[in-house]
Amino acid sequence: MIRSYEAIIAIAIISTALIIFFKNYESYGSEEEKAKIFNVLKRMDLEGRLRNYVLANNSEEIERELSHELPEHEFLVKICWLECEKPNVTESFSITYLIAGDFGNFNPRQIIVYVVA
Repeated sequence: MIRSYEAIIAIAIISTALIIFFKNYESYGSEEEKAKIFNVLKRMDLEGRLRNYVLANNSEEIERELSHELPEHEFLVKICWLECEKPNVTESFSITYLIAGDFGNFNPRQIIVYVVA
């Protein structure tokens, strides 16, 4: 009797593990598309333009540069401190990029780029 309970519990545990492991999760945007957008943001950051746009709260200029580099997408950029309000758009996917600040000027912000469907 106890062995049958043990067998049922073992089957339940193994079944649950297999279902979780093999479940297909829906993915938005290819990894290649996400990497392209992230690399544009990273290049803007390394060149110092992204930080200037963020500190001036100029999301339109970031959108313009992204659209220039990747014209096949439409972008909506949000700049915020800790939490961003989700815009009322149908998005395909989003990319988050964080900046911390400059020398002696700790001013953390996050940039969320929504790729609009």
